[in-house]
Amino acid sequence: MFSTFIGSRPGPAAAVFFALYSATPVWADSTPPSAAGPTTVACQSTSGNTCIVADANFSISVSPASDSGGSGIDPNGYQICRSDDTDGWGGCEVNLSLAGPTSFVVSGGHRPAPGKRRAYYFRSRDNAGNWGPWNTPRYVKTAGADNTPPTAPGPTTTSCQSTSGNTCLVADGNFTLSVSPASDSGGSGLNHSGYQYCRSNNTSGWGGCEVSMTTSGGTSYLVTGGHRPPPGQRRAYYVRARDNAGNWGPWNTPRYIQTDVDTTPPTMPGPTTVSCQSTSGNTCLVPVGNFTVSAAAASDAGSGVAGYQICRSNDVTGWGGCAVNLTLNGGTSMVVSGDHRPAPGARRAYYFRAKDHAGNWGPWNDERYVQTLPDDVPPSVVSQLRARIGGQLISGLEVSVANPTIAVSWQAATDNDQVSRYQVVLQRVSNGSWLYSPWVNHPTTQFNLATSGLIDGQQYQLWVRAEDRSGNHSGFVSGGVFSVDLVDPDTTPPSTVGNLSAQIDGDELAGQDIDHRDPTIAVSWSAASDASGISRYQVILRQIGGSTVQSLSINHPQTSATVQGSGLTVGQRYQIRVRAQDNADNWGSYANSGTFRVIDLPVTVFPGHELVVNSLAVVEDPTRTTGCGAWTFCAMMTSLAGGQDPADYTRNWLRQWESDHNVNGDLVEARSHMLTEIVNPWPKQANGKLDLTRSPFRLLAIVNRADLTGPGDAGEARMVYGTERGSGFTVIFEYKMSTALMSRGEWWSEWHRLNLHPNQASAGYLEQLQFLTDTFARTPINGRISLGQVRTNDGLVFATTFLWEWREFNQNGPGAPLLHTTVKQTPQRAPLFGFPEWTEMVTQWIDDNETALLNQTHVISAPLQLAGNDTGFGFYGDHTNNPWARLNFSQATCSGCHVSETTPVGGAAPFFHIKPRPAGQVATLSQFFFNTPLCVDLVHSSGELIQCWNTYTQNEMGRRKSLFEARLRSVGYKSDSQLKTFQPTREPDDAEAVKMSTKRVH
Repeated sequence: MFSTFIGSRPGPAAAVFFALYSATPVWADSTPPSAAGPTTVACQSTSGNTCIVADANFSISVSPASDSGGSGIDPNGYQICRSDDTDGWGGCEVNLSLAGPTSFVVSGGHRPAPGKRRAYYFRSRDNAGNWGPWNTPRYVKTAGADNTPPTAPGPTTTSCQSTSGNTCLVADGNFTLSVSPASDSGGSGLNHSGYQYCRSNNTSGWGGCEVSMTTSGGTSYLVTGGHRPPPGQRRAYYVRARDNAGNWGPWNTPRYIQTDVDTTPPTMPGPTTVSCQSTSGNTCLVPVGNFTVSAAAASDAGSGVAGYQICRSNDVTGWGGCAVNLTLNGGTSMVVSGDHRPAPGARRAYYFRAKDHAGNWGPWNDERYVQTLPDDVPPSVVSQLRARIGGQLISGLEVSVANPTIAVSWQAATDNDQVSRYQVVLQRVSNGSWLYSPWVNHPTTQFNLATSGLIDGQQYQLWVRAEDRSGNHSGFVSGGVFSVDLVDPDTTPPSTVGNLSAQIDGDELAGQDIDHRDPTIAVSWSAASDASGISRYQVILRQIGGSTVQSLSINHPQTSATVQGSGLTVGQRYQIRVRAQDNADNWGSYANSGTFRVIDLPVTVFPGHELVVNSLAVVEDPTRTTGCGAWTFCAMMTSLAGGQDPADYTRNWLRQWESDHNVNGDLVEARSHMLTEIVNPWPKQANGKLDLTRSPFRLLAIVNRADLTGPGDAGEARMVYGTERGSGFTVIFEYKMSTALMSRGEWWSEWHRLNLHPNQASAGYLEQLQFLTDTFARTPINGRISLGQVRTNDGLVFATTFLWEWREFNQNGPGAPLLHTTVKQTPQRAPLFGFPEWTEMVTQWIDDNETALLNQTHVISAPLQLAGNDTGFGFYGDHTNNPWARLNFSQATCSGCHVSETTPVGGAAPFFHIKPRPAGQVATLSQFFFNTPLCVDLVHSSGELIQCWNTYTQNEMGRRKSLFEARLRSVGYKSDSQLKTFQPTREPDDAEAVKMSTKRVH
């Protein structure tokens, strides 16, 4: 059995259908559905009316029931039952599921015991709750237990450096063991991850297992660490296989492997080199600062070079070795910094030597003498100097104590070499004497200066300067002057502030329910009073019954503040509190605002209005979709062409179908139908060039893919075009909604603002939509349109090759041609119905990358290579461990979203998510977008579809709707925002925006 290989990366989208409701009464449905078709099972053999299966899980299926009562069959409303033992009465003795689909995997105690049989039944339920009759059962019997072991695998092999008798000689490093697969005839089948790999303890082997390395391997295994033979010794390695019933087969023919001993050191690296400003004799002169030492690589004929030791001498001379080690595991270059550089005016010698993987050190290379030129450049002055006593800046401050502590902070100085330390000086203004002058080592940029014995009535000034390691000083920067006035302490608190007002969006917050978690609150109050004077105010946003969310310090006389809430909790109440502090550090009482509550008012997105727009009022707008109007294929190509002739630009793009060429080493064959079906019938101008105003490509839909948000953008927007010729051909222009044009909040809000206009034929709706398309598709940034890629879905080729084909194109600069590139996340594939080893390779890659696939973070890597194009049929991925990992692999390719794994259960595969349309008709959307059971993969025999192997429901439109609503809420879009000019309350950063873009589906 081969599973169908299909999938897609983010691609065309589709619209949602809207139900219209009438006022006509609808009577309740009391008519039960019909019986489902007979129960079927894939049998190993049959005996009379009994299906014989292996002692393992098996799947039972039925064809769907039908319903004439009006409510329709519940697709997950099948009851599935079994009999207790060998007979069945046509109903339910043991219930397996009350909410199943049309197929069910029977496992555990619900399977017949070996040698026993049971009967299995289905009945269906409609959406009104009516149960239909039981169907015709199927008797299933489990064959006897599998006691037959598998065969031995082929002989153990490895890649040898050389051989000695029956012994394989390898380098002292990791090596890979391989075997050809075992086989199993016992019925349960070979366990593909059930190979046991063992080794002997020493030089001989007895044909079995002295040390087990793994019992869950495949047909190859990497031998590492202590499982390798020590240098000069050998070991024997054996493999045996296990079937799915747990039977172990015999050991295979072993392989003796011996590790060569490497005693040869590597060669000397090339001489040490440095980029010199000038030279003096054998000495390289460099300016003050970091510099790079380099050496040409050494070589090693044995185990290979592992790394380099880099050393320096202690001072002006070098003895040819290592006085101070810089690194033992370096490369061929290193940046010398800090104290490893010579002091200004001094010199040092620098050396390299190499080490191989066997631990052999080679000789030291020729050293390089390096001398740093003298440094007479002082550091810069410090900036942002702040000196505070009791939290207040000292400039102009009067203090009432003789021993204040001064908290000093500053921003680091800079220097052409390096800053060494800072000096903090407290000076008495009247005589200029320094009372305190402590040093603070760089990079510390703050200091608490404890004073004592300051004199009443005197003024004091604080200064800070920087010093570099050459002793050069910057100029002093003043932190301000304060005076000492020793008076009785003030213990009286200030009054409470008055007239406290706190507003959200211009309304008092008291009693408000807000629907966003990041409100901006405007707070104002009237000044407090105090005999010693007011110093500052504290403004707090707090959760009622909880902790402080935000606290601001506002210096007097300012009596207003803006509080920015962040991540408030839905359902909780909050309030603003304000209090005053006087110049003696006394705090007054809080003035409290009323409370407000955060609630979850949903933003409702209408997909047909703002996610996938395929209304005839849009796609056949007489102004914008004719000639070279704003939404035509002509307009898109004209914007991409820049100042070039768009007809020439378009024709050069189409020529890429007319000849064979390689993309990423993958042969992309010429397609003759491009001339016969597209270029030749295309109406021409008088000069013979393509007439873009009469392009065969008709607009199908305008798409908002905000769910694909990435760094620097608000997602993608797409213009989808199609031609009706043959089986159809679509072109998808995929643009980045760049944050250089609008912020994420503005992009998302402008799309949502389309709902201001319920009538899609109205001038307001069409103008707003053109504003969006003109922004992403026709507004250049630095001369270039923000195009992500152009992709094509080619059904025309089907008539000649029986394959569909997908291609991808990039534009690399302003006016640059659209050039063929790889189809992302899609591997190069083997020819149709060939190369089973390629199928096994894809299967193994999916199993090896299962976690990344399930998390949808995988990237195609070796041994798979990105395809130059993607054709619509190919059966890859046989027996993957996890069908959902395989589904995500397929859905990250192009064909997987258009062929079998988006096939409705019992239906036909859609090759277009947005199907090319005749004039006057809305483009048909695939059921991938709706709540329809789809196939994860299919069972095929001689190329013919038999049945779904697993099913799932994508409901892609519902997924995109939910994600877009979450984005609108994240930027503070409120229920009344449509009534006024909207300004987002916050802007998600790149990491936050990308995190919301999970499950990137076509």
